[in-house]
Amino acid sequence: MTILQRVVRTRRASATQISMQLPADPSQIVRYSAQDLYGSKRADWPPPSDGWNDYKFARMERFVLDTGSHLLPGTSRVLDAGCGIGVYDWMPQRAINLDLFVSQVRGRPNALVADVERLPFADQKFDLIFCLGSVLNYVSATEALGELARVSAPSALLYLHFETSSSFEHILGKGWNAPKFLNKTVNAAREDHVWVYSPRYVSEQLAGFGFRVLKSARFHILSSLLYKLGVPQSTACKAARLDGAVPWLNLFSDDVILLAQMCRQ
Repeated sequence: MTILQRVVRTRRASATQISMQLPADPSQIVRYSAQDLYGSKRADWPPPSDGWNDYKFARMERFVLDTGSHLLPGTSRVLDAGCGIGVYDWMPQRAINLDLFVSQVRGRPNALVADVERLPFADQKFDLIFCLGSVLNYVSATEALGELARVSAPSALLYLHFETSSSFEHILGKGWNAPKFLNKTVNAAREDHVWVYSPRYVSEQLAGFGFRVLKSARFHILSSLLYKLGVPQSTACKAARLDGAVPWLNLFSDDVILLAQMCRQ
């Protein structure tokens, strides 16, 4: 099983929206959405594979292996924060698989149900941390990154993925390039609410907690533009093969994955 089988949101799977009784607090709205999608086992979840997310997860996997394949075999203090039910072939066997919902970690080795915003670990516990699959978009970036920083040992490495507010998908909207914006979307025919962040905002948060970004990659660029223009997701995703062809267009990417290192002692 590869990263392609990781369960995450399929935001564009359907135009049908299911209404929910939502709380007034935006943070609670996002948590309600996460609970609705991931908190219980559903017969129709995960949704069928689609080209959009297939490309997304292949791109994340390639970034991890290109930048960290030499680190993975010898690192033992590893945290997969927001692991979901998928299994990574390359993930160190001793990694702690942490998720907010028991349905996501049932049957997993080294499983732990806990909140990324309130990690139950001692300071400087881990040498390598993964937070992939839009986990950051379901939590407060400030709270989650603060906790990930707290449990990072000196020189620890962090792989972080998030969806942006600066993508073509949001251009001309009121939340475009906002530091933090509550985005209403659709995920597998259900109404979904997530935070989207500007890359600058996330970089500033990381720097404030002592991380230095070493490398990054942006993807789903022209594909997000085509989707914005009304092209179906299954067709728009084919434009992802052109990611990076025009470097300045990277600023409008839908996704960012980065590798950062803890610089504090």
